[in-house]
Amino acid sequence: SSQNSTSFWVETVAFEPILRSEVSRLGPDSHIVMRMDCEGCEYEILRDLIVRGLACKFKQIYVETHAMFFPALNHLRPVDVTLPWLLGAPGCDVEVFVDNHYFIEKIWRDPERQWPANDGACASCPLLYRPLPPEIAGGSPVDASLATNGCPASVMPPCFEDGFPCELCCDLRKGLRGDERCWSRKTDWNRLGLLSYEFCCALMLPMHLVENARSIAIDSVGLEAASNWRETSRLLRFGQKK
Repeated sequence: SSQNSTSFWVETVAFEPILRSEVSRLGPDSHIVMRMDCEGCEYEILRDLIVRGLACKFKQIYVETHAMFFPALNHLRPVDVTLPWLLGAPGCDVEVFVDNHYFIEKIWRDPERQWPANDGACASCPLLYRPLPPEIAGGSPVDASLATNGCPASVMPPCFEDGFPCELCCDLRKGLRGDERCWSRKTDWNRLGLLSYEFCCALMLPMHLVENARSIAIDSVGLEAASNWRETSRLLRFGQKK
């Protein structure tokens, strides 16, 4: 909050020469993984790596994005979902894991981190929160295929079961909301009406719950403990391919 905020100057170093040195030392066949959580500076760093031709040196990138945590970064929200598509292209083949938790983190409880009042329809548009797969519909699979065959990093695992797997339900080749059959089925736990493409594939909560956080007991820690999402991600298995 503003009463506890402090600003001060710190000395920084450029990432580019460090990365170039390590790539040269480790060799072209090395498996380099980047884990990035820098509270908003990820956009400038990633853009710099892309324009310098260094982003494709990684095998996997795990990035926490913060566009909706800071008003000055709100306009960068589309970058979150395009990174897997952009860096997963043939010739680059980077597996990108995007973790935003905009709807799960209780950012709306901080007076300085209110959801933008003028966000309008953008607040409920899953295309702004579900990372896009690098595969092109009808095209050949690409190497950077982590869940990009239909199961995104933004998935909520408890939504899926035999006959209704994530790969089917979240597959954008079925339509902009995946396979609609997945969201019309009956379940025992769907008392809040959360069985939807928005919640299950894009980790979006209905805005009436976001604006009234006390009406639902869910947070990012509980989510991760329940789903073991990070533990089961292929990033943490250092890219073992089938």
